[in-house]
Amino acid sequence: ADIDKAGVKAFTDDEGPELDADAELPTTTRTEADVRAYLRRRFPSLAEAPLLRTRSCRYELTADTRLIGAPHPEHPSVWIVGGGSGHGLKLGPPMAERVATAIASGATLPAGFALGQRSGSESLRTASSSRIS
Repeated sequence: ADIDKAGVKAFTDDEGPELDADAELPTTTRTEADVRAYLRRRFPSLAEAPLLRTRSCRYELTADTRLIGAPHPEHPSVWIVGGGSGHGLKLGPPMAERVATAIASGATLPAGFALGQRSGSESLRTASSSRIS
């Protein structure tokens, strides 16, 4: 259904280049072509729908795609929590519960949430256009 004449939101979840947080977001026609190819395969009637708006979405993501939840190394009463990319809305509340429980009990979260070096992985990424068939 077309709610408020807003159309359909379609996008890729492909990793882009590292960006300066204060810089303007680059625009590209590659994304539109990728999205239209996906729509053509999955929702053919939308493949040539008019493009109403484009917008880039900037978000943070750890190299291994896993969340961070650990005390600051120099200020143990301050916790660093993040790495949730666009999943903060659904992962934020349960992550907050885990962190609150750890703080209240004096515990730490499992090692996968720790600060430090992380190796690259796409294991927890949502499906990108390059992996959708």
